[in-house]
Amino acid sequence: MASPLPNQIVEDLKQNFFWSYISQDEEHFEIVSLKISVESFLEYIDINLFGTTPYTNELVALNYGVKTKIADSSINYYTFLITNSQVNNLGSIDNLGIINYPTKFLLLKENGVSEAIINSEYVLLSEAYKEMEIFSPYLNDSTIIDSLTDHPLVCYYPKEDFRNFILDNMVSTSMDLSTLFLDFQIGATFVSGVDSNYKVETPLVITSDNTGIRIDSINYNSKPFKYKALDVGQLCPPNCG
Repeated sequence: MASPLPNQIVEDLKQNFFWSYISQDEEHFEIVSLKISVESFLEYIDINLFGTTPYTNELVALNYGVKTKIADSSINYYTFLITNSQVNNLGSIDNLGIINYPTKFLLLKENGVSEAIINSEYVLLSEAYKEMEIFSPYLNDSTIIDSLTDHPLVCYYPKEDFRNFILDNMVSTSMDLSTLFLDFQIGATFVSGVDSNYKVETPLVITSDNTGIRIDSINYNSKPFKYKALDVGQLCPPNCG
């Protein structure tokens, strides 16, 4: 189950990501805006905001990728490819794609652009991610992501938590969801099961509107996710079932 994160923890995780993934090659990487309106998100990801039946085994999967900027092919950025997923009867997780397209992925692109892509495009972005390097300040050295045992490649969030996260950040049940955005930012942290010399990638999901990012350190008792970020989800590997 996900927990809400206040602003200071989010900023610390984002700083960790910078040092782990960007600091050693700043001239070839940029942190870009990855966002999508809730209205558009729900066209791809099957979440019934006002359903009465709790989600149990359904998940939202954020697969990791690296993409090249449109304006400058020498600059890369880290991104996510999002799908519906589900825990099957054997306890493993099945990828269900996006609504009406079980083999497609929702790709978040720079400047708040998104699109559905086919599996072969996903493979290219995923393989590009694996070829990137991760830096350890404790070892003062970098290694290829694909060579770091159990480095996460996808993060899973329970759909029930994702639904509650959206609901807690809506100003009313009749809110125009084209004006509420999901901002997908990136942090890094120590993860049990991964070499403790490395802080590895984890998504951070925050809401925004026309006034900007909506995050604070106030506790709203009836709405725990209000103005907070979704925390570190289920990272796979090492936790894939």
